[in-house]
Amino acid sequence: MCRSGQVTELGECCDFCPAGHGVARACGVSNTECEACSEGVSFSPSEGMSPCRPCTRCPEQESMPCTAQADTGCHCREGAYLLPGTGCVQCSSCPPGYGVTAQCQAGTDTQCQRCPNDTFSERESREQACVPCWHCDDQSFVLRDCSTVSNTVCLPKNSMLPRRPGGSELPMVGGHVRSNGTGSGNGTDVDYSHQNERNIIVYCSILAAIVVGLLVYVGFKCWRTCKQKQQLSKSRGELGPSPETEKLQNDGGDPPLETGNPREQLSKSEYNSPHLPGNRYT
Repeated sequence: MCRSGQVTELGECCDFCPAGHGVARACGVSNTECEACSEGVSFSPSEGMSPCRPCTRCPEQESMPCTAQADTGCHCREGAYLLPGTGCVQCSSCPPGYGVTAQCQAGTDTQCQRCPNDTFSERESREQACVPCWHCDDQSFVLRDCSTVSNTVCLPKNSMLPRRPGGSELPMVGGHVRSNGTGSGNGTDVDYSHQNERNIIVYCSILAAIVVGLLVYVGFKCWRTCKQKQQLSKSRGELGPSPETEKLQNDGGDPPLETGNPREQLSKSEYNSPHLPGNRYT
């Protein structure tokens, strides 16, 4: 039985062309005729009965030149992979709710899988696998149940701040929360920075509402005080000037009106004046 599975017209077994060589004339009347592949132009990685294949031209970076027995080694930039017939393609990211099962490599894209029960992945990533959910202990309330896109949020009964199961504060590692999961025994760095940003926005909104409320209250009190003063001034104007005001007006230069008998107001000398009518000396 021939290795190649082919025979010539004379009944001879057709030979394979060795690695680095391709078929120049196929087996038929006579045996297979081979020719060497050209360095940097064509190659044949193994023995066979096919012609030399052309070397691949790298779309971005060349990591290994083409030889007679091996194709060109191409390298894509970080975050991309080589798709045959297309070139370098950007690696895909797993969306929230999906974890990475195989990272993007030279010739394959990122492999994603939906997070199973009791695991989650809350951010888009090309590296992060699904993380086990937390389980609140007896000393904590479940503020939010775990889902495929968010972790469990526990609220200790003696505190108003969310903490991880066990009662200890969440340790930060370079802006990430360190979680041991549930039963895995291996620590996993989970990025909760964007969740902290959402909490800061909520706290700032509450603080702004309190400040606005205080300003409105102070403004209302000032308006009410001014209104009361205006009403009091108006009431005093309707009642007229007080006795003290009249006395001050009289003391300002207008002499008080004199009453009584005019004759009694004359001085004694004027009364005895000979020029007055009815004088006894007249």
